[in-house]
Amino acid sequence: RNMTFADGHFNAVLDKGLSDCIGTDAERRRYFAELRRVLAEPGGVLVVISQRALEQSQDLGPGWACEPKEEIPGPLFFENSPKRPPLPMPGTEGTIPYHLLVCRKVRPPATDEGEGEDEVEEGEL
Repeated sequence: RNMTFADGHFNAVLDKGLSDCIGTDAERRRYFAELRRVLAEPGGVLVVISQRALEQSQDLGPGWACEPKEEIPGPLFFENSPKRPPLPMPGTEGTIPYHLLVCRKVRPPATDEGEGEDEVEEGEL
């Protein structure tokens, strides 16, 4: 979870389910802190598509301004070959909730009085 890219290297990052595999809140905050580190400042964009409904403060940690989450129903996917991508299971269309979260990198709240900007809360993009 320590990428070799320089700070601010990317304008956008897409997490398409990887965060679903990270077990604890603390591990997810470390993961998203590393994604935040490699995003451009100001305004680098993080897009997360997951089966877990992430919470900005609990899962992402400080330094994000997120749009309201969207729930998108989709199919259940299954793997039938290690060399091919997962396939949608017939008859499951629209039965599995997937969550879309779009956030921008912002300056985290300062630890000392008078430094930095206030953290932007969810839905204030």
